[in-house]
Amino acid sequence: MAERMRAILPYVIVLALAAALYVVASRFAYTPRADRLGPDLWPRAILALMMVTCVVRIVGVLRRPLDRGIGGGVFEDVVAAAPDPDGRAAAPARAYPVLLLVGIALTVLYVFLLDKLGFALATALYLAAMIRAGRYARWRVIVPTALIGSLAFMFVFMKVVYLSLPIGAAPFASVSLGLMQLMHIR
Repeated sequence: MAERMRAILPYVIVLALAAALYVVASRFAYTPRADRLGPDLWPRAILALMMVTCVVRIVGVLRRPLDRGIGGGVFEDVVAAAPDPDGRAAAPARAYPVLLLVGIALTVLYVFLLDKLGFALATALYLAAMIRAGRYARWRVIVPTALIGSLAFMFVFMKVVYLSLPIGAAPFASVSLGLMQLMHIR
């Protein structure tokens, strides 16, 4: 039973964090408009899907027979079942638990900074931090990727999906409003 508890622990932690962030996302302060979705819709939808995924995985781990193989996750199960074309065993993949915790902390920080910095700035910083946390070190690639990614997300969510996103508190709101004006977003 300890092996099963160890297997579901990451999913329980992510489930608890997603539930806490769902509560935070439910408290976004905004003025509802009849023709637009609120800024809380997509974060709550993603967090709800994350929670469902965690519950499904927890139930799957608890229901399956004890496996003494290398498995532990979907990817590991696929790798274990795949034939080895060279006939030699592959070296086990390195695990980076500290980077996982850094990624979780960055995601929590991102959710809390959305209201203060606004979507555009918070997302650019989040993307840059996650890319760097993923051990990619070329800042000449990280910075443009984070900026273009943030603007692309902002454009799609606000112009295509008509989603209201947090613009941030002063002085960051002026940056968001300026970007919205450049992209012809009302």
